[in-house]
Amino acid sequence: MSYEIRMILFLGIFIIASLCLFDVLVDYLLVNYRGGILRVMMRLMMDSPFNYWPGQDEEMLQALCEPLS
Repeated sequence: MSYEIRMILFLGIFIIASLCLFDVLVDYLLVNYRGGILRVMMRLMMDSPFNYWPGQDEEMLQALCEPLS
């Protein structure tokens, strides 16, 4: 088997494995955090990031630290 074919096979397997692991990670985050990750992501992707209010960091940390018990 030539070098190019082996490299293409390796990269294909690597990409598929990476996608599977990313899917498992996303499922884990969605199951174990009640929307906390999604709330933080929405806050970080706001259209106007300059609307900073006191306590914004605390709210983000609280959203990240709310595991399902």
